[in-house]
Amino acid sequence: MNPNNFRLRRFFYVLLASSSLAACGGGSGGGGGTDTDNDNDDDDDDENPAIVYNCDGTGNVVIDGKAKYEFVPAVEGGASGPYLDYDAAKLRPIRQAEIQAICPDGSSVYDTGVTDDSGAYSLSVPENVDVAIRVRALTAATGGPAWDLQIVDNTNGQAVWAVQGDDFDSGTGSATVNLRAGSGWDGSSYANDRAAGPFAIMDTIYTAMLKVMSAEPAASFPALMVNWSPENLACSSDQPFPFADGCVGTSFFSNFGGSDGRNIFILGGEDGDTDEYDDHIIVHEWGHYYEDAFARSDSIGGQHTGGSRLDMRVAFGEGWGNAWSGIATDDPVYVDTSGSGQAGGFSFNVDDETETNPGWWNESSVQEILYDLYDSGVGDDDIAALDFAPLHAVLTDEQRNTAAATSIFPLIHFLKQDFAADVATLAAIDAVVKSHDISIITDEWGAGRGNDEADEAPPDADAGAGYVSPIYTDISAAVAGGTTTVVCGTNEYADAGNEYNRIGARRFMTFQVPASDNWLVTLDGSANNGNLGGTAPGNTDPDFFIALNGEPVTADFVQEEPASGVDNSAADPNPDGVGPGIETATVALVAGELYTIEAVEYLNVDDDNATGGDGVCLDLTFVQQ
Repeated sequence: MNPNNFRLRRFFYVLLASSSLAACGGGSGGGGGTDTDNDNDDDDDDENPAIVYNCDGTGNVVIDGKAKYEFVPAVEGGASGPYLDYDAAKLRPIRQAEIQAICPDGSSVYDTGVTDDSGAYSLSVPENVDVAIRVRALTAATGGPAWDLQIVDNTNGQAVWAVQGDDFDSGTGSATVNLRAGSGWDGSSYANDRAAGPFAIMDTIYTAMLKVMSAEPAASFPALMVNWSPENLACSSDQPFPFADGCVGTSFFSNFGGSDGRNIFILGGEDGDTDEYDDHIIVHEWGHYYEDAFARSDSIGGQHTGGSRLDMRVAFGEGWGNAWSGIATDDPVYVDTSGSGQAGGFSFNVDDETETNPGWWNESSVQEILYDLYDSGVGDDDIAALDFAPLHAVLTDEQRNTAAATSIFPLIHFLKQDFAADVATLAAIDAVVKSHDISIITDEWGAGRGNDEADEAPPDADAGAGYVSPIYTDISAAVAGGTTTVVCGTNEYADAGNEYNRIGARRFMTFQVPASDNWLVTLDGSANNGNLGGTAPGNTDPDFFIALNGEPVTADFVQEEPASGVDNSAADPNPDGVGPGIETATVALVAGELYTIEAVEYLNVDDDNATGGDGVCLDLTFVQQ
């Protein structure tokens, strides 16, 4: 790793030396400036390049001390809601971070070490040389456990954040240098460098990693870059990854693939939305990393609120992220601060939330179920108290490999299988689930959901098909017999203009083919096919997606554009023509495998309630080639 690949922030340090080093300083030094040229020089040298450092010496002396950062708690109470309580700021150790003794001109690194969980370090340097202590916002370990975590500045080429004390003469005796990274807050604004921010993020993620290691001591965490900058704002632009202009939109996780890999982006804009101290936000996004690296997520993303009837995959993914933030921190109060002076935002309790529209489609229901299964506290439904290990076991094994989409159904089903011999625990699990108006879960497919659950009946009872239940329909007989399956969807459950990820719009089926071969799959909306709503015949735009154990069989949704000429995908196979309302694909399918197919009418998920959609029925057929 290039020792000069870092983003430098100065901060004050205290030098406590033996009597032989008393002349080297004492008190505090350093400046509030920012060094962005990555040459490791101190600020005086940047202004006066004539300074020459002595970096050659013999013998060895020990420099030790502790590295700490200033943590500002996010609290839920306040006149205007949640806020960062700067008056309650406290020093926390910089744990498991790379720390170096360097020549101040950047020509050499005398020694490199790692801080322990108290922030303590010990380094060896030559006698009578100029030296500075630098701690970098990265932590790595090999073997079991293993990890590689870096906190980087996406507005500066993803350079690793670092802070460095002033230089001093090593002398001939040992010295103690205690490092402190401050928040930069002066009582009314961030008037000084926000040196503590990257270390607060790293420390929060390390806490989450420790929770995973409590269930899997030899866990191996794939490499992760966390991108934070005071310039990261809730804005959007056309800049590509890694969003060097700071317009990241929101704090989020994504696996960009290839050399870009897994990344989390964290907001940092003062008086807008800063998340470096909002530990539940950071852990939530790291929870999506956990899904990607250890478990599995089939979530399609999109806008979501606690009261929305969401696609079951989204409800589980967001509910998991919220619950995990409470599990990892052992604090169920989720706080997101924002606004002027970081004195606003929102908060909720993942252990005790009154849901609107409770059910398997509700992220609030999912988060409370998961937290209640973990927690041994005194919340409203803390009757299971399983701790994290059983949840981790299911998430990283059965749920990771299920043929069904990730949702609350496989999680609960397989958890119950793991406790099959424990009658009391089975009853407790069922009781927790039932408390959120969810019928007893008996399999990974969500069988037994009825149309009496939360207005699941279709708008027009004459349609002959529900829009939400059954959640999965087995169409194997129709596939084998070459008959048509009618698939109906709706945007009835859209709210606040959001259709994309609401229940009822995307319909799910399972199937097996009688012979391994190429199969022509057709989803046809051209002849209206029992259309109930505002979409005229031939104006449909059906799309479908086939998967095996969560892995795509079709490269992406098979989709064209609707006859109205609205292009719904940059990858549209017919971008310049008029789609016929029929989608087809020839797919290699294997006998004996259990596939899922997701079918959707695009006009029901385009987040534009004013344009068509509503109740639409489509014809699905399979023909062996």
